[in-house]
Amino acid sequence: MFEFLLKTPLKNQWKKIGLKKRAGVIFPLFSVFSKKSLGIGEISDLKLAIDWSKKTGNTILQILPINDTGFDFSPFNPQSSFALDPIYLSLWDLISIKKENLERELKDLAEKFPLNKKYVNYQIKRAKIEKLWSIFLRRASFPKRFENFVKRNNYWLEDYSLFRVLKEYFKEKSWEEWPEKFKNRDIKSLREFEKKNQEKIKFQKWLQWQLFEQLRKIKIYAQEKLIFFKGDLPLFVSRDSSDCWSKRKYFKLNFSAGAPPDLFSEKGQRWGMPTYNWEEIFKDDFIYFKERLKYAQNFYHLFRIDHLVGIFRTWSIPIETPFKFQGKKGLFDPKDENLWIEQGRKILNLIIKSTKMLPCAEDLGTVPHFCYKILEDLGIPGIDVQRWKKDWQNFNFLKPDQYRPISVSTLSTHDLNLFPIWFEEIGTVSKGIFKKKCLEKKIDFEKIRNKIFSSEKKGRLFWKNSLNKNKLIKILNRPEKEILDLIKIFKKTFKEKEKFLEMISSKKELIKKNLILINSTNSIFCILLIFEWLFLSDILKGRAWRINFPGKISKKNFSLRLPISLENLINLKINNQIREIIQKSGRI
Repeated sequence: MFEFLLKTPLKNQWKKIGLKKRAGVIFPLFSVFSKKSLGIGEISDLKLAIDWSKKTGNTILQILPINDTGFDFSPFNPQSSFALDPIYLSLWDLISIKKENLERELKDLAEKFPLNKKYVNYQIKRAKIEKLWSIFLRRASFPKRFENFVKRNNYWLEDYSLFRVLKEYFKEKSWEEWPEKFKNRDIKSLREFEKKNQEKIKFQKWLQWQLFEQLRKIKIYAQEKLIFFKGDLPLFVSRDSSDCWSKRKYFKLNFSAGAPPDLFSEKGQRWGMPTYNWEEIFKDDFIYFKERLKYAQNFYHLFRIDHLVGIFRTWSIPIETPFKFQGKKGLFDPKDENLWIEQGRKILNLIIKSTKMLPCAEDLGTVPHFCYKILEDLGIPGIDVQRWKKDWQNFNFLKPDQYRPISVSTLSTHDLNLFPIWFEEIGTVSKGIFKKKCLEKKIDFEKIRNKIFSSEKKGRLFWKNSLNKNKLIKILNRPEKEILDLIKIFKKTFKEKEKFLEMISSKKELIKKNLILINSTNSIFCILLIFEWLFLSDILKGRAWRINFPGKISKKNFSLRLPISLENLINLKINNQIREIIQKSGRI
């Protein structure tokens, strides 16, 4: 079934991974914890996650991005596309340090940041860095391995370490607010600053070395257990990043990346990260991305290409555009659609040639159809999310054998409601969105509401069973061409729950049946968030289990924690059930 992959440019990577179906699990590192964790999941905890994967028959372990985010904590807005976040360092497993009184010091930290809270307290980062600075000052030595690490990573480490110390010196202000001499990298001024801050700069390098050593050991441990370790590499970096400060020519700082308006986002999206100047990146032989991939290769066997469509063309919003317009006033870069295929194929081919890792693409959103064909030609798996896999002519859910063979099938992503909550809401419409669209078309929502909806629950509207397209048009009292978006919402959601249950055969044991269903897809990989598996037990109760709410600023984003430790996870009764599901699907 998958033999054709040996004829693609990724044939060598596929030989290593193997041409067989695999099951995998996503463990967001901030979500997990062990008895040794200090305030947040740590790199060393991933050994226990690997042990659980081995026990349950999962052979791919994936994490969300762990690049250094400074004090923003959104993993997709990093301050470096290379550096890892010190928040994830295991202080118990530091190497080449003096360990006197360490146990007492770390116990104090653990008591201050308990793990029995539902959400991570990100103040742990400052506390950890203060503790790490204290440990660094009384270190045993700088071994040869450290010096070699610094030399090997000179391309990014020098600038990053200096950037971090300058950020601290200027109280975390953006580099664009620094004095001109530092903002614009006056060499003499930077050298003087380096001389005065040698120890602090070396501390930043030491942190990255400790992170390197710990994460590299996870890859080795995974290999020993016959588990493939998958990373997640954000496409964009923060405007306030070491990359933008030190490698400015690779970025179009006068633009912000985002997404154009669509059916459910009237104003589109504005993310804030600058877009790429691909012309300059190509001029330098793609070295910036080659080095990123080279460094990531130390840790991962596979990786996720974030926001694939942005490689072909990026929705670019002029930086001077008022924020109230969000993504509404943007344009595609390149402007010429004829260049999209050429640019995307070129970048993907360069990525393939620059790494031994197997890339997997996040091809979600409004994706030009040609992207899927290019992925197939190159042997790159896309992602098939169950709730969006439909026959869009009849709006029926696709059956498992209709999924793309070269894909990663899944139930949800970190940006979505998990399956049980989604199932509660399917077949319904957001009251806010529908009301807003009626207002735009001068339709009196309150007047027509009870004619087309039977009830409302938690901001969701339920269609009347007797409704059909023609009745809807008649009630809305507008020409069909004027209300196409409302008709599309109706077609997409009307009796959606019934269609799903028809595919799954019954509501009895819904969670288990759907886990069996998603694992039985054609997809070569089926990779699920660990939370989805835990719904087999009664551990996750209530609705509030979601990792991120895109477009909303919230302390709850990217801070959700599992309700049990990794040690307890390994001993759960449902583990045998999970293994049985994976085994019967042919993924072991």
